[in-house]
Formats: sequence, structure tokens, C-alpha cells
Amino acid sequence: MAGAHYPSIETLEKMATAMNFELKDFFDFDNRPSVEELRNQVIRAAQEANYELLAKMVGALLEPASPRQTH
Repeated sequence: MAGAHYPSIETLEKMATAMNFELKDFFDFDNRPSVEELRNQVIRAAQEANYELLAKMVGALLEPASPRQTH
């Protein structure tokens, strides 16, 4: 039952055209955590880590990233 609670595809197409972007942009979600969220996760993990884990974390953070990991 299109239109009762959600816009129809036709309505979304009209909206996308009016806003000058593609229909797929309505559905393109970036679910990656923010840089701030990632930093907070690292800090929380470091605060709870024992010496061995903390040393591994520091080593992983300081080793050069491989070419495919860089953005």
C-alpha cells in the first residue's frame, strides 16, 4: 500500500529530480562510525587493557598501514 506510510517510488523519483540527485542517494547510507566514536572506543579499550594488550594496541597503532587500508 504505497503512500499510506511511505512515499512511492514515483514520488521519490520526483523528489530526487527536484533536488538534483539520483534515486539511489535516498538509500545510500554510510554506517561507518565517526572518527570521534572510533577514538572513544580505542580510549575505553586502552583504559581497561592489561600491559600485554596495551603494548599490542600501541604496536598496531604505530605500525604503517598497508596501502589497501589507507583512505
